[in-house]
Amino acid sequence: MAIARKCNARPAFTIVELLVVISIIAVLIGLLLPAIASVNETARSVKCASNLRQLGIATIDYLADYEDRLPQVSVANPFGKGEVIIGTLFGGKAGQLPFYEIDQWGANERPLNSYLSTGTVTDEDIPVFECPLDRGQPPSAGDPDNPFDDLPDVESMYDFVGSSYTLNDHSLDAEDCYTLVPAFTGDKPGGRMPYVEYPTRTWMLGDLIIYNFQQGGDRGQRWHHKDTKCNLCFVDGHVSQAIKLEPATFDVNGFIEQNTTNQYTFLPQRDWLERCMNP
Repeated sequence: MAIARKCNARPAFTIVELLVVISIIAVLIGLLLPAIASVNETARSVKCASNLRQLGIATIDYLADYEDRLPQVSVANPFGKGEVIIGTLFGGKAGQLPFYEIDQWGANERPLNSYLSTGTVTDEDIPVFECPLDRGQPPSAGDPDNPFDDLPDVESMYDFVGSSYTLNDHSLDAEDCYTLVPAFTGDKPGGRMPYVEYPTRTWMLGDLIIYNFQQGGDRGQRWHHKDTKCNLCFVDGHVSQAIKLEPATFDVNGFIEQNTTNQYTFLPQRDWLERCMNP
């Protein structure tokens, strides 16, 4: 006698169940993507800080060899007579900006480069001067007196001026209020770095965005997490990441208060602004 075998067939998904599963997966992806983007942004910020750390070590070596003179380049002053020091020319490659001779000073002429590479340096050999979060600057932003205004959209300051980073060579108040690079020594621009009262708080190298709010303007630079944050390397060599920059406010003497915050200072000494602006 044949025995009938009962087959337990597995029920298939219904359309409704399948749509529910797809919806759950879509929600999970939506929740994960911002977290993944944030992690990627943080990783790029870490890489930018690593670049600054390398530049800081090279700069400290340079200071030892050149009797406390930061790597500096003087160019013809487009606003008047004589020459001026341009902080972005301390290292990097030839930029695109035909102003302050930035498009003329190539990798082999910028002074810090020889401390980061052996032999002849070319514009392709120095990626350490490019911050991975360098998002350039939007058009028509900032102070009409600075050369970055009234220009087309700048996608990368590294390509535009040759470096994503700059020296601390002047305060937020004015480019002629020098900080770590003297305006003149005798009749020549530049010179030895002044005595720094607080090496752990005075920044030496930083993302170009550090000057975003110069003279009370706003250049529109938003790099780290698409915000006004920057990485800084200090005189003692340590690096701090994603420091929040605030819009400029002015004290009773008319100086910008953000020259000194609880995280950093532009100024080598506490009374520097008064002595600089009223010599």
